[in-house]
Amino acid sequence: YTGEAGAEAWLFNEEGVDDNPNAVLVVEGEFDCMAVWQSGVKNVVAPSGGAQSFGIWLEKLSDKKRVYIAFDNDTAGKEAGFKMAERIGIEKCHEVLWDGVKDANEYLLKHPEGVSPLIKKAKPFTSRQFKSLGDIIGTLRKNEKADIESSFIPKVKFKNGWMAVISGKSNVG
Repeated sequence: YTGEAGAEAWLFNEEGVDDNPNAVLVVEGEFDCMAVWQSGVKNVVAPSGGAQSFGIWLEKLSDKKRVYIAFDNDTAGKEAGFKMAERIGIEKCHEVLWDGVKDANEYLLKHPEGVSPLIKKAKPFTSRQFKSLGDIIGTLRKNEKADIESSFIPKVKFKNGWMAVISGKSNVG
């Protein structure tokens, strides 16, 4: 494969999206994608340019019932995987964990039987703790100490670890 500097982010093995009508596995890099494909999982893709490469290709995953995200087993990979799940739809995304190794390629070198057992054990991203709007309002009423203040939402203070969902029209940046 080759990549051009400044090119639009797209999917490596784009055909993998169509290989299974219900699910797709997204790995972090092209070599990981090739390794998983060679192990027998054909519905695997990788964003060109790595985990932080989001683009209009995300729309290709919108019809999938399940999206398995298996980025590298490091802080950057886990954060990028969560960001991707938020963009795709967190309710249908599952995190594949690499059982003590860095990535798919390293896992397959140690486990030639393939990645299917890890996919079966994937955890839904919804299992992470979220605060509802009611929880936030309740905390504000109790005057608990907040860690983060922002001028874009006056009089609202966030505690460390909270997630705020702010929505708007799609495809406007």
